[in-house]
Amino acid sequence: MFAGIWTREVDRIALAVSVGGMRTVAVTSPTQRSGVSSLARELAAAISLAGSPTLLVDLSASPVASDEGIIWRPGIGGAGQAIVRSGRGFDELCARFSSSTRYLFNNVESLRHTFAEELAHYRAVIVDLPALQEGGTLQISAAAAAAACDGTVIVCVSGRLRRQELVSGTETLRLAGAKLAGVVVNNVECPPLGAELAREARRLQRVTPRLSAWMQRKALTSNFLN
Repeated sequence: MFAGIWTREVDRIALAVSVGGMRTVAVTSPTQRSGVSSLARELAAAISLAGSPTLLVDLSASPVASDEGIIWRPGIGGAGQAIVRSGRGFDELCARFSSSTRYLFNNVESLRHTFAEELAHYRAVIVDLPALQEGGTLQISAAAAAAACDGTVIVCVSGRLRRQELVSGTETLRLAGAKLAGVVVNNVECPPLGAELAREARRLQRVTPRLSAWMQRKALTSNFLN
């Protein structure tokens, strides 16, 4: 998945974070393999490049076999000790949990306290969540974690996600008390006409590089084609 497909969406969400009052933003999807982690990372990088201290909290992992090596737990502490640098300007905090500590990450108030108190020095906190359809004891509840954030962005894969799945996902968030901040369409499997025309224009690059560049720019920036 190419970072470039998120440029427009990242700009819009980053603006909402900077001027719209959202500090903690959750990113999830009704189904798996929708590009959630890709969008979350690009968003964290864009906000950090704008000069705001930014943290990416990865809650999308699967549980570990034992509690050994688990440093931080919502409501208990240790989050600061588990933070690492990403190499892209933002910090990262990855959740490591077992079946016996998973409930702490599903506690809305504990998670909200961690974001507000332990991680207070970050201007923006982007939370990478598993798909909303996940359940059982395998992963953290995306709906519960989303409810601890100021807003939630849902990623939908164009051409693959069914309407009922989106309705079910948004209803799950609503029942958990999460605030829906917006929906982002991932066109990676169904690119817009502008992207298709730009791809064809690249074929002319060796013959007429200037014309090829001009055609690509026009195709990609056209609101009508995209």
